Amino acid sequence: MDIRETYQYKNIWRELCSDTDYVKKLKNYNILYRTIYFAANFPSGMPDLEYSDAAVDAYQKMTFYNSWEIVNLKGSYGKRLKTPDGTIIATDLMTGWWIPFRYFMRLETWVFPKAGKSRKHYLCELAKICPKEANEKALLSWMHKNSGRNKKSCKELLKFLSVVYTEGNIIPIITNFKPGRSLDGWDTKMMNIFDDNINTAQALAWRKYVTDIFGSKENFIEENLLSAYMMDRNTPKRIWNPEISYESASDQNWISYFNTMTTNIRERAKASLK
Repeated sequence: MDIRETYQYKNIWRELCSDTDYVKKLKNYNILYRTIYFAANFPSGMPDLEYSDAAVDAYQKMTFYNSWEIVNLKGSYGKRLKTPDGTIIATDLMTGWWIPFRYFMRLETWVFPKAGKSRKHYLCELAKICPKEANEKALLSWMHKNSGRNKKSCKELLKFLSVVYTEGNIIPIITNFKPGRSLDGWDTKMMNIFDDNINTAQALAWRKYVTDIFGSKENFIEENLLSAYMMDRNTPKRIWNPEISYESASDQNWISYFNTMTTNIRERAKASLK
């Protein structure tokens, strides 16, 4: 089964949106422009991914979650899940694309000086200059020319983008960790869950959620298919070496990161179908 076709196009971008013209536009673009366009031109009346039927349905398929009640958001679009104890939670992307994309493409050197301060401004600026056509050779050449990255690393980024908006990359959340100086990846977020010395309100809320709902951290990992993110039963993997700054990271550093995250997301999606 082609997970990219099944989940990215069908469940997220097609079923999420009733605007058929918008969906047709997306399908005609390459994966990079499609991702930028999707983020910069979110249709009015379309629920955020976290509150979409596609995200909720992904968890209704899994045994642990299929008895959880689905509730509609009041005064807004979309849905959330209700835990057995009545806690209302959303789903969320585990690993985001914007922060790693920003540093990989070195946007500060050629995009940010031309745009405003918000992410939306940057996205709109990129949408004006990024190639649209589904021509990978031309797209890789454009990425290489503007970022200085080799084409192999650019290709790994495109593979990563192809799985970001898939079932393998979403998870129910009690509260969303602020990414801070991280790549907005689930490996970093799990550090907050497993390190009992971190006593922020977010970390404490997560540890209570894990204990109350799953009984143990081990069961939380098992039920959410997160074993690829663990070194052992008590220690999350560090997928990015904290001694390497994002600004100075080599092409090989990024190849390793994108390849690992892509593999983890795909394998998790496959596991969810068993």
